[in-house]
Amino acid sequence: MLGAMNLNKFILLLPASVITGFCNGLAIVIFVANLAPFKERGTGTWRKSEEVGFMVCITLISMATLQWFPQIPKLIPKASNVVKLIPATLVAVIIASAFEFVVVRPSGYRTVTIRDVSEFTPETALPIPFFVDHSCCDYDMGKLRESDAAKTIIIQGILLTLVGTFESLLTAEVVEDYVKTPTDGRRVMLAMGGGNMLCGFFGTMGGNALIGNTTLNVLMGGKLRIGPTITALTIMIITIFAYPLLNFIPVAALVGLMMTLVIRTFKWFSLKMFLATALPQRIRDKIKLQTKVPRYEAFAILATTVLANVPKGTNLAYAVLAGVIISALGYSWRSGNLFEINETWEGDKKVFEVNGPLFFASANRLAKVLNPNKTDDVILVFCKTTLIDYTALDVLNKVRESYEGKEKEIEFRGLDEESMRVINKATGHFGSIKPAISDNHPECHPSVSPGGKLDKSNDKPTIPGAPPFSLPSQHALTAHASPWCGTTGCVVM
Repeated sequence: MLGAMNLNKFILLLPASVITGFCNGLAIVIFVANLAPFKERGTGTWRKSEEVGFMVCITLISMATLQWFPQIPKLIPKASNVVKLIPATLVAVIIASAFEFVVVRPSGYRTVTIRDVSEFTPETALPIPFFVDHSCCDYDMGKLRESDAAKTIIIQGILLTLVGTFESLLTAEVVEDYVKTPTDGRRVMLAMGGGNMLCGFFGTMGGNALIGNTTLNVLMGGKLRIGPTITALTIMIITIFAYPLLNFIPVAALVGLMMTLVIRTFKWFSLKMFLATALPQRIRDKIKLQTKVPRYEAFAILATTVLANVPKGTNLAYAVLAGVIISALGYSWRSGNLFEINETWEGDKKVFEVNGPLFFASANRLAKVLNPNKTDDVILVFCKTTLIDYTALDVLNKVRESYEGKEKEIEFRGLDEESMRVINKATGHFGSIKPAISDNHPECHPSVSPGGKLDKSNDKPTIPGAPPFSLPSQHALTAHASPWCGTTGCVVM
């Protein structure tokens, strides 16, 4: 449904900080989940030290094979074609399983295998629809009639949908960087939804595109859409026809694969960002640590990472939402601080020239400056300024009414096409704005830079060596995008 509504476009609203925090949080979730095999089922206590030791060895063997097997062609170029045909994950599982039955078992010890956790049997080899009575499956459909069943299903369904959608679309972005071809987010969402509906029909666990698994698949050479298709079909064939072999695989071998995914999913560069954000500039310069980002961005990464795991009851969906809120608030505060108001005179009228986006974080600052009790007739010039939201319109409307109530005049000049479009749509609610709008588009004085000085003799700011500055025509200003500039640079809105 989300795919049919083209809601995949909302992935564009996720800042890089939230995506980084999402990957970190997901990596920690996977890491914690894969510690479970090292504990006794039911009690949650750690297994015997000897068994844990051998499990760690098998895990490390699996990880090492997965890491170094693809590097063989660099040492033996002639083996390149053979290595490319054999998945490193399969080799890792085979070598780890061999260690279990050649080293561990003859030593009088054993580690937990898939048979010990969830044995594959002839009864579970084929997928069975949920409504069919079968010896392998016993679905208690009566629970659906419980009072809170519908609420639980809906809430969990929404959360799983959000998490699955986030990760699938993020995975598509990651794959796009690797294969250098554009992805279709709508197709990704439709495929995920169809696959999960089919899984539910057969009573199996649903899923989504995993960043780690997909990255591993791409790195192993599966760069076309047929790659994951072949993977899925191969798994189905093995599960149906070769399931007895699966029961002999040590769980620790699979843990090694997942731990490798954890390492590749976690964004390790974010640790340097945290360190740079916490250290003063003097120390950063001394150790040449130039990885600092705005503090609110670092906080968004940290919050998303933490909330994906703790406290109890939170999950990746809540973490992403929190990260987006933090990033949005930080951006709003930072953008509001870039809003500038310069004062000058035109005859006996005071002129306020404003630069920057006019929205809720900056509009209230403008309202405090435009006080009819302190100024007489006023001209408000919009230099590279666009009205963004309801608050901007509301402030201009109230300012106009306050000056009109004091029998004073206020004139709005330089409004761009986008601002006029917003005003025209809301004329019925903000009727006081339009009468004050002037068609005059005057030249604006340049903003004062840190090296500039304000010439008090004529109230015109001057910047050493700067050429004369003039405001482009209304059409030229908004022909493509509406840029605005502050003291730290320009942003295209």
